[in-house]
Amino acid sequence: MIIGIDPDFKASGVAIMRDGVIEELLNVKLWDMPAFIRAHAAATFVLENVNKDSCVYDRNKGPHVMMKIAQDVGRVKATCSFIEQALEDAGVKYIMADTLKGPLCKVKKEEFNRKTGWKGQSNQDQRDAGMLAWAYQ
Repeated sequence: MIIGIDPDFKASGVAIMRDGVIEELLNVKLWDMPAFIRAHAAATFVLENVNKDSCVYDRNKGPHVMMKIAQDVGRVKATCSFIEQALEDAGVKYIMADTLKGPLCKVKKEEFNRKTGWKGQSNQDQRDAGMLAWAYQ
């Protein structure tokens, strides 16, 4: 079983994949993540390593917008560090994955469903987690 995690401050996107098939897409709140990890300890986790990326901002947006973007990015990076520590503390197998690029990155619902065979509802965070699991299956 592979579990992809796309870290987000409010609720991280999570995809559970078994034998090349996505079984479930969900969002897991930060404070629920350690229990979720322990409940799926037999899985291999794939966490998007957002801390590896350095951010470049569009300077034409103005200082207030740039400050908001910087704060949001900081929250996501802190969330990633928290999840990594929870994975480490649980002693599970995990991969710190580079941010996906190209055709696996930010796919729309129709393309995600076509590539993965998923037929249910999904949001962008869940699809990102699904593509992480898909890339590391």
